[in-house]
Amino acid sequence: MNIFIDDTSSHKSLLIEDLYKLFIVENVVRYSYDKHTIHNIHVSSEPVTGQEQYYFVIDLVYHEAFGHWVFESAIYLPIFHHLKKIYKDMKLVLNGRKQYKTIFLNFFAIPESDIVYQDDMSAKNICLFPSPISSLNANSISETYKKIFSKFLHVFQTYIHSVKQKYDCIVMPRQTKENYVGNDRTYDMTHIYKSLNEKNIKYLVLNTDEITDLTEQITSVRSSSNIILVDGAAFTVNNIFCIKSKIFVIGNITPLQAQKFVKLRYIIDSISEANGNTIVYLDDKAVPCL
Repeated sequence: MNIFIDDTSSHKSLLIEDLYKLFIVENVVRYSYDKHTIHNIHVSSEPVTGQEQYYFVIDLVYHEAFGHWVFESAIYLPIFHHLKKIYKDMKLVLNGRKQYKTIFLNFFAIPESDIVYQDDMSAKNICLFPSPISSLNANSISETYKKIFSKFLHVFQTYIHSVKQKYDCIVMPRQTKENYVGNDRTYDMTHIYKSLNEKNIKYLVLNTDEITDLTEQITSVRSSSNIILVDGAAFTVNNIFCIKSKIFVIGNITPLQAQKFVKLRYIIDSISEANGNTIVYLDDKAVPCL
């Protein structure tokens, strides 16, 4: 039997901190999402015996794309420990392993013992699905999502208040690991390194493929007020970590996407304004003016 739930449904739910609404569904067999705005949940039509297990379900359709996962799923990580106080055996359900998921889970102190993957869910279960459904592909944005995102952003704004400025700029090459197949691409940054070296500019190359601790990444990007990176998730996510920075973005992917997707436009604009960041878009062959 399938249950269809959208953000306006009257289905049984729980409200956390007067903000986070969680739909409660029993004996979930599998789940998917329709039109980016509807939970399509297949539940067992037969009685299921055994000890019930509580699950918090956060991964959406594009969970294998870094930026999507952060702004659609990770925004709900701050309430996991609150749920653990209510349901001591609560587990977080993910649809697959990724290094970027692991470093965010570690940052929010969620141990591997509290993680379950969808295929390993117990048949006897009670699943909590967050609302609003936070897909970046949805053609609208709710005031509730804005508030939830603001609380998520505040976690990073208040983390590591001051870091010594060590470099004239930070250069972040595009990742080569775990890139979403549909968005994978390469950028040659040789001309940028050449320009920095010719000008004797002190810079750090931060290869996020090698990052295993989000604290290290946050500290690194805050060690300079100038950041050079490639457009896409590298920009949208690291914009969260930067404070009063000038971010040189190679490419024009997000400006084009922001014209179509209202939520992405809101995310970029609200982070840049809240963190005091200045965004400068460059074409592939341009050199940042530091």
